[in-house]
Amino acid sequence: MSDDDLSRDPSATEPEWARRAPDAIDASAAEDDAEASPRRLRLVVGGRAEGDPSPFERLRGRARRGGSAPRAEFDPNPPPFRLELFRDIDPAPRKDWMVDDLLGAGELSVWFGAPGCGKSAVIGDAACHVAAGLDWFGRRVRRCGVLYIAAERASLVKRRMAAWRKHHGLDDLPLAVVSGMIDLVSDHLDAERIALAARQLTAETGIPTGWIIVDTKAQVMGGGDENSPQDMMGLVHALAAIQAATGAHVTVIDHVPHYDPNRMRGHGALLGAADATFKVSKDGDLRFIQADKSNDGPDNVRLSFSFESIVLSVDDETGKETTAPVVVPSERQPDTGQRPGHVRLSDSEEIALRHLKDALAEAGEKPPPTDHIPRSVTVVRVETWRNRCYKGQISGSDKPEARQKAFKRAADALQRKGRMATWGEWAWII
Repeated sequence: MSDDDLSRDPSATEPEWARRAPDAIDASAAEDDAEASPRRLRLVVGGRAEGDPSPFERLRGRARRGGSAPRAEFDPNPPPFRLELFRDIDPAPRKDWMVDDLLGAGELSVWFGAPGCGKSAVIGDAACHVAAGLDWFGRRVRRCGVLYIAAERASLVKRRMAAWRKHHGLDDLPLAVVSGMIDLVSDHLDAERIALAARQLTAETGIPTGWIIVDTKAQVMGGGDENSPQDMMGLVHALAAIQAATGAHVTVIDHVPHYDPNRMRGHGALLGAADATFKVSKDGDLRFIQADKSNDGPDNVRLSFSFESIVLSVDDETGKETTAPVVVPSERQPDTGQRPGHVRLSDSEEIALRHLKDALAEAGEKPPPTDHIPRSVTVVRVETWRNRCYKGQISGSDKPEARQKAFKRAADALQRKGRMATWGEWAWII
């Protein structure tokens, strides 16, 4: 083929991976006019205008190959953006949560922490709960299929899930593990393969795949530099394409720099793109989950947990046990050296605490059988406490929305200050 032919046929300059599309994805390779625009992958994605290129085609023009970033050739007739006029925007939208007040449906989150803090283990626990439709740390979940990309220590990931299965007595969940070498930076064939795997999981289980977990960021960089803006933006674009193609929430598990355990490792592009980030830390045998960034959810989330070792098998010859941990929620908090009673409360917090004490005195009962609530406390339904606060003028306004906000602020502050706790529909004094 001559140089003139190459200039007229943009597809001839594309690498081999860019000309392949998995047959099982709802896509078809369409040949456009060779002199007008490059070859395009038509991927059916809701909300995109007809003719708009797929998320993965956009990525092909950005792919890094041998240290350089080839660009897609200029298309003189590009498909238009899809406009949504102001008058057509839903006037009363409702945010969908995959895990209430923690993980939003279809969003991007990052969980980070030092080695050994339990970040992968607690995410694996959350994955099983979501796949089973079981509340997680007292938070309601929306059941969906979960695809776990175990790019690091896949055998350990599966042992933890075997321990969860044995501990909870559930043998079948819409959850699948993908292992092996994954590269989301050098090119984006693996991003397409992840979208395909999510569709395969949905077809296999009959339950839509709503959560994709990438464990860990370092292992899907394909040799890319975590401190490079170009490489990190390539990863962010790949994750966004997976979200667009599947509609799933995507979680990335990340490490921290050795000199600063309070931040994610590498360039800040991933932090900027994330809807929420959570820091996982360790203090003795107790581990903590703390909200680090939350665009439109509570920013005072602080959960604690420990591990319980589960015996999976015993070697007949040596008697050696193979074990794996399961997550056990805890109400314990780190010792700050300050007694809860010494923390100053606002007027609305004092009102809410007084009404909680009154509600416990009048309608308190023994806690239900659960590991989430100390057996020695008396509990009352949150609804009973809330109604008392509404009648007790927790807000200076009679408007329902103002009272709801005032109660939520006071309840969140009281929990943050260690004066009371809640789990599910129950509240109690600490």
